[in-house]
Amino acid sequence: ASLPVLVLTNFPEPRNEGNDPSGPQRIIAQFYRDLTGRVQALPGVSSVGAVGDLPIADGNSIWSILIDGSPQLPVSQAPSAMPQQVTPGYFRTMGIPVLRGREFTAEDREDAPLVAVVNETAVKKLWPNKNPIGGTIKMLDPKAPWATVVGVVKDVRSAGYQEEIPPTMYFPHAQAGRSAYYTPAAMNLVIKADGDPSALAGPVRQVVHQLSASTPVSQVQTMDAVVRYTISQPGNEQVRSVNALIGETNDGGLNDIRGLHVTTD
Repeated sequence: ASLPVLVLTNFPEPRNEGNDPSGPQRIIAQFYRDLTGRVQALPGVSSVGAVGDLPIADGNSIWSILIDGSPQLPVSQAPSAMPQQVTPGYFRTMGIPVLRGREFTAEDREDAPLVAVVNETAVKKLWPNKNPIGGTIKMLDPKAPWATVVGVVKDVRSAGYQEEIPPTMYFPHAQAGRSAYYTPAAMNLVIKADGDPSALAGPVRQVVHQLSASTPVSQVQTMDAVVRYTISQPGNEQVRSVNALIGETNDGGLNDIRGLHVTTD
């Protein structure tokens, strides 16, 4: 496998110096900037990123939204999409192609203009026959700010192969406290290795410990293991290859996993 996945959970609640309500979120965002930067500098690391819900295994939360300056609507009439908070480098690490526009960069910080990336399904359902680049999206909360769509990426399955791929909106992790209600402290760190991914487990644990000794790395596994576990769940007995699980729309790094075939006794 070429995509080891390290799951970081239970990041301790940061102290809020000066009673600044945005303080903890800034501290969390800085922690992941430091973490991904230091991991990227490790020998054998090709790229690194972090995501709130891990593709294939996680994700099933759908939120009501508004698009393109729409007036406020009741929940029953509002469109919806699945939110994802990701750091720069995530799409590249997971081999998720950017079809239009751009991916997130280090410039998409807390105080920068709010931006979002959407998947193909979101384009088909929310912007049919339109170019979504330059469009706007926001949470249904009347106080939520608008974010500008800057990119479109290929679809990625979530919550197993039986679920339809939902419209998905990606927000920069550093901006999520403004554009997506909150900045998640518990994230999944994904690392693409130049060689044996298992050789990176020890060095990455050391980096985490150096940044925050109280932050445990609860689980270290390869993306192959995530796929195999998902396939093993009830209802997936008929899966013989993971093409159906990942989705034919994916390639790049995830294409390595699509070559995995399932053998049943």
